[in-house]
Amino acid sequence: MSNNVNRDIDILKPFLRHRAISAGFTERELKSRAFTQLVWGVHVSSEVPIDNYILCKAALLAVPEGAICGRSAARLWGAIVPDSADVEILLNRKQRTLIKGLRMHRPAQPPPTTMRYGLRVTTPEATFLKLAGELELVDLVVAGDTLCKKATTPQKLVAAAAAFRGKRARLAREAAALVRSRVDSPQETKVRLLMVLAGIPEPTVNIVFRDEEGNIKRRIDMGYLKLRLGVEYDGRQHAENDEQWQNDIDRREEFDELEWRLIILRSPDLFVRPDLALARVARALASKGVIVHLKQDWRRHFPVRRAAA
Repeated sequence: MSNNVNRDIDILKPFLRHRAISAGFTERELKSRAFTQLVWGVHVSSEVPIDNYILCKAALLAVPEGAICGRSAARLWGAIVPDSADVEILLNRKQRTLIKGLRMHRPAQPPPTTMRYGLRVTTPEATFLKLAGELELVDLVVAGDTLCKKATTPQKLVAAAAAFRGKRARLAREAAALVRSRVDSPQETKVRLLMVLAGIPEPTVNIVFRDEEGNIKRRIDMGYLKLRLGVEYDGRQHAENDEQWQNDIDRREEFDELEWRLIILRSPDLFVRPDLALARVARALASKGVIVHLKQDWRRHFPVRRAAA
């Protein structure tokens, strides 16, 4: 469609169907390929890429008295959470709105809200507590770690969970105690949790090495400073990108010169053979004089999927 603003409606932003009809659009036009229906009664030009922000904006157009919560709010705060089909929205208990594309929540005690990108949304801490009612431990800690990159701190999550008396409060407290700041990726969170749940001493995350001028020269995902032992997660891009591969080789040679040992874990170590990954880390710790007797708590969260011989 050539005109971004047509008949007093900015079609590049979500708009209400009834306002578009009043402005001169027809039902046939709104149902055409020129438009996308975001939630029932709210449309936008099909030229606009649909993301979480656009969907949340549409939800609050449909229910202006609501607030974004749950996984939808988590994504607005920058957290990484499992996908959900609908936008999650918080309503007061008197409201009885039912709209296709929205998942309604009506808690007895409404959680605190604030503004994010111009949208009413539950606070990062309240969002984390809401997620505790839906997610399992590993995904909840991933959400917490990623929330702490920009929106909150582990200390605030621990305090919020300690005062929480809602659904799965014990899980919220357990997960909050495991959340750490300065974690770069969800896979690094999962590696750390695999180790901790197996009884391996918790590593320090995001270890930084600086040059003589104080500039950051290298990083290690996690590790043990006194032992000079690092644990890293490498994604496929490290093997598929020649420049990255060469950089990795140079980097590991530098750590060899510093007498640091690096344990490199990949996706199969998390999702296919976590038992073997734990054994590798335990052997590396033993070589440094730290004997670990592995616990079995990790098996509930990281099942071994290796095919039987």
